[in-house]
Amino acid sequence: MPSSSRTGAAIVMTEIFPQLAGARVDYVWGGMAGFSWDRLPHAGEADGLYYSMGYCGHGVQMATYMGRAVAEMMDGRPEANPLRGLGFPKVPVPFYNGTPWFLPFGGAYYKAKDRLR
Repeated sequence: MPSSSRTGAAIVMTEIFPQLAGARVDYVWGGMAGFSWDRLPHAGEADGLYYSMGYCGHGVQMATYMGRAVAEMMDGRPEANPLRGLGFPKVPVPFYNGTPWFLPFGGAYYKAKDRLR
């Protein structure tokens, strides 16, 4: 994102770190976040597809660790997965039908919160 566009994140950043007021912002991450319903990471295998997901903001350290664990699972060592057997709860049906209709509302809330700072 070009620095000419002031995003909420850039505004907050310069309030906290005023010395960065003239710094150029090249990229800003935004979009859907992969949070699991129980906010726990999940890893396993389903129909030949190995997965590791739902880090909920803990991706750097946990994904590195789980990458190795999933590779070991793929090599025939399922006991390498410390998350094996952990249930994968779903969002209650009355609130979620598979389409994340609520994400734009969450994004708008945080955008408004950034602008009101």
